Amino acid sequence: MATDLPGILIVDDNEDNRYTLQLMLESDGHERITCATGGNEALALIGKEKFNLVLLDLMMPDFEWRRGSQSNQERSGPPRYSGRHDQR
Repeated sequence: MATDLPGILIVDDNEDNRYTLQLMLESDGHERITCATGGNEALALIGKEKFNLVLLDLMMPDFEWRRGSQSNQERSGPPRYSGRHDQR
């Protein structure tokens, strides 16, 4: 059943980035991939279904990632971050 597969959520406001990530993941054998165009859409999806991995663009204009992760933390444990977020 498809819902038993690991779920991956790609969150990026750049269509090319979403497309490229999805192609890479599909070519690696992943089947349950969902895309969101912004942080608010991603939070709505996370509220409806479980994802094992969220690939999140931290520089999206419509989403304060720290605030969003705090509200998500209440639902599903500690947030996990990968990569760097530098403001220079």
